Amino acid sequence: MSTSVRPAYSISVPFYILDGPGTFSINAGLSRRFRFADTKALQFRFETFNLANRVNFNQPETHVDILNGATISAAKNPRLVQLGLRLEF
Repeated sequence: MSTSVRPAYSISVPFYILDGPGTFSINAGLSRRFRFADTKALQFRFETFNLANRVNFNQPETHVDILNGATISAAKNPRLVQLGLRLEF
């Protein structure tokens, strides 16, 4: 005889019941184009993401039936800076 154990309750909640923290990020970029021939140019690019370097936390854990349920355990990317050169011909 096979029996399965079912919980004695059933909960139906909307998906937005766990509200997480907001995100604030400033992204900026600068570029300069240098011409050195009639048909050639060199472009220098400087880009930064999350310029203020503010901590932006991820959404809370959605499994509330585990020990660390509804907690935030990670953060999004810190400040990122990238440089680039582009040769146009």
